[in-house]
Amino acid sequence: PRPGDHAELLVGGTPEDFLAVAAVTDKGLRHHRNEDAMALRGGPAFSVLVVCDGVSTTANPDQASVAAAGAFADALAEALAGDPTPEGIAQAMQAATERAQAAVEGVPRQEPGGYTQAPSSTLVAAVVTAAGLVTANVGDSRAYWIDPTPAAASCRLTTDDSLAEAAIAEGVPPEEAYAARDAHTITHWLGADAPELAPHVAITPAPGPGILGAFGPAD
Repeated sequence: PRPGDHAELLVGGTPEDFLAVAAVTDKGLRHHRNEDAMALRGGPAFSVLVVCDGVSTTANPDQASVAAAGAFADALAEALAGDPTPEGIAQAMQAATERAQAAVEGVPRQEPGGYTQAPSSTLVAAVVTAAGLVTANVGDSRAYWIDPTPAAASCRLTTDDSLAEAAIAEGVPPEEAYAARDAHTITHWLGADAPELAPHVAITPAPGPGILGAFGPAD
């Protein structure tokens, strides 16, 4: 097994931390290596969760996801020292996305026996504060709010960069859009050949007790 085939992280959990954040990743069933990566950061006023999924049809996708997750989390933690506002976090996420993009561009573009496309990755990140949640995503990695009571309060916090979501935005019924053969083809990503850097950033007021989950696309 490769060192990254399975990983578990835990940040926080002491009185000095805002709250505890945990993450786990596995290689999955389809690929010969784990192409997902995660990064956690914490402080007295915030907690950060970042999940990245390397695009399998590009060179070194496992390195791309690791580079993106670490760069984004580090940039965000540096920017959020103190007591950040949701609006300040949203601005910091824009800048952190640029750092993640630069990190992926620095990944080697050649992989022996691999694909020829430039290394690429999707990204989803969430910051939790007392004021609420701020999320950012590029690609089709997602964040959810899971509220056990009532179940109707559970929701997806992010919008996929995919052909299906683009069709829905133009008025195509969701069931028809997601039934299309190329529905899950992504339209934005991090990488040297990305069409443009356009992260979705959203602010959600404090929703009450519940669980924040961030996931890469299922393999």
